[in-house]
Amino acid sequence: MKDNEINDIENCVSECLHSISQNQDNDLRLLFRSIQPEDYYKFIEHIEGFIRHSTNKLHRARAFKLLDDFITSSSVNIPSYLNYGTKALAEIRQLACEAILPPRTQFKREVTVLAPARLDIAGGWTDTPPFTFEKGGAVVNIAINLNDIPPIKVNGRLIDEPVIKLCSKDGNRASHITTADELYNYAIPGDPISLHKAAIILLGLLPMENRALNMYLRHFGGFEITTESSLPMGSGLGTSSIVGAALIKCLCEMMNLPLSNNILFNCVLKLEQMFTTGGGWQDQVGGVIGGAKLITTSQGVPPEYTITPIQSENKDFFRELRDLSIFFYTGIPRIAKNILEIVVTRYLSREKEVVSVLNRLMDNARDMHEAMSSGDFDKIGLLINKYWEMKKQLVSGSTNQEIESVISEVKDFASGIIMAGAGGGGFLYILAKDHKSAQKVRERLGGISMKDSSGIYDVTFNLNGMEVHYAVAEAIATRS
Repeated sequence: MKDNEINDIENCVSECLHSISQNQDNDLRLLFRSIQPEDYYKFIEHIEGFIRHSTNKLHRARAFKLLDDFITSSSVNIPSYLNYGTKALAEIRQLACEAILPPRTQFKREVTVLAPARLDIAGGWTDTPPFTFEKGGAVVNIAINLNDIPPIKVNGRLIDEPVIKLCSKDGNRASHITTADELYNYAIPGDPISLHKAAIILLGLLPMENRALNMYLRHFGGFEITTESSLPMGSGLGTSSIVGAALIKCLCEMMNLPLSNNILFNCVLKLEQMFTTGGGWQDQVGGVIGGAKLITTSQGVPPEYTITPIQSENKDFFRELRDLSIFFYTGIPRIAKNILEIVVTRYLSREKEVVSVLNRLMDNARDMHEAMSSGDFDKIGLLINKYWEMKKQLVSGSTNQEIESVISEVKDFASGIIMAGAGGGGFLYILAKDHKSAQKVRERLGGISMKDSSGIYDVTFNLNGMEVHYAVAEAIATRS
């Protein structure tokens, strides 16, 4: 090999590792063209060596994705078990699982937790790892009720039977558990009680060996956890994460575990990684904290949250906002995981469009905070539309022909339109131009039949956030 060829591969490796180590937003795929075919495996060895010696999961994730991109572009044959793209996502999930929980003390007899859903109107996606770990995040969302009632409910109660009873009313699923193996079998796609099992494991509440758990239950008794949501499946309103937050809150309250909001938010972040669904922090914050708020985090792991309630100069602002807001369920369920993985992998590759959009989304949230604080409905509508355009730039699957057909029916009467959450289905949110326009939107949507379950929902703003209610006030004797 010639000296200049040696320098080419060494310079390429050096530039890649420097960019990764310094968290620079360079698209390193542009360097692949300088690597000669005879140096392909040498390049892979160098990057693998960096991964082996690095303890920084963000750096490891990007290095794994670099290898994934390189192999895709160069058609290098490698064993199937070296799935670098999957390993990149696994590093992000592991990093998000660094929540620390306090020790257990006393138990309460029965606890009920109620929680609103959330509507995101600016800055979404900036709450998602790894971007939020590296750059921080900024989101504006609003806590909402369905038919004037918090749509999410979790009840926990102690029972004398030596069994753990888990139930999902809306999922029409119940299970009686007596072994650790049954609890660990939580990663079943579509199982309505998977979240229940994972929350128990995450909190470390029970002995996680079959014989020890059986003895514990026979000696101390068991408990029952029941969840219920009145939201339709795949709503885009943060249901899964908020149910997860309510489960964790219920279990901790029942067992008198001290739990700050920051720890709760990060516990849910970890819970979502346990299902490999990824996910960020805006859903759980939106469901725990009531009202409209700007939520920001600075870079770092775990995230630290700053929550700024939005208080408008216009005293009638929120009444007016409610009157002009229409929530239309499309009847199309969506799973955020598929859309989320596309965005995460594109960001790990530092695609310029994705990096640019995510940075602009941060500005979008701060601009929305200012617009709502001043009660400027025209600017609010404009920012909602900008947010929707940026969502579509990140993932084309955020919309489809059916959704665009509905939007075309009402766009002339709307100042802002957006699909809730990751998009692709679920709820469509319309901010009407005025009261007459709101009536026109309702009339137009009333004539649309997308699916059997589609239609306008009665949604109101929730000011209280997550609520905890006790059936019995006093704590009972320690059960540990």
